[in-house]
Amino acid sequence: MPSKAPIQRTGPPPASTISGKWLIIGVVTVALIGAVGSWVFRFYATHRIAQYWGPTNARLIRDAPEVTLARVKPGSGDREAKETFDMSQAHGMAHLRNALLENQSYNWTTSSTLNADGNWFLMFRDPSIGRVDVAFSEDCRFCWMFSEESRSPSLSCEPIAAGLLTIFTEVANAPSNAETSR
Repeated sequence: MPSKAPIQRTGPPPASTISGKWLIIGVVTVALIGAVGSWVFRFYATHRIAQYWGPTNARLIRDAPEVTLARVKPGSGDREAKETFDMSQAHGMAHLRNALLENQSYNWTTSSTLNADGNWFLMFRDPSIGRVDVAFSEDCRFCWMFSEESRSPSLSCEPIAAGLLTIFTEVANAPSNAETSR
């Protein structure tokens, strides 16, 4: 017959149930710190250019379903004498939108007092919100918001100029993208 004496344990005590609670609290804390850190990083990466574009225009640049590239015919001096191209589904459009909304895409210490109307225009349009036109110099080193009534100060977009020029040239030279010349 088995002994009725109590069993004595010689190993470590059983794990506490509190450790699971602390693990959950730790995971939630790390997630909250990560979320706040991400928000702060995003704010500092975009706040300056978002102020320049304004909230509605920044939203149009980010989300507008209709994007048109216009190229003023060289030597015409007439903004209406341009070729237009649909860029709504163009290769690299998501990257282009993101680049236009990042502070690091601009050289904030350089500005220009360009008097030209611009050679390249990106027109972002959403029928429910409106439209914003972004003008670029011929070499894509400067950009500004363009409207018939006024013009914002130009910004140096030198850090992304080569990429902008490449995308604009590819779209303008793609025969299947050409709309009607206006």
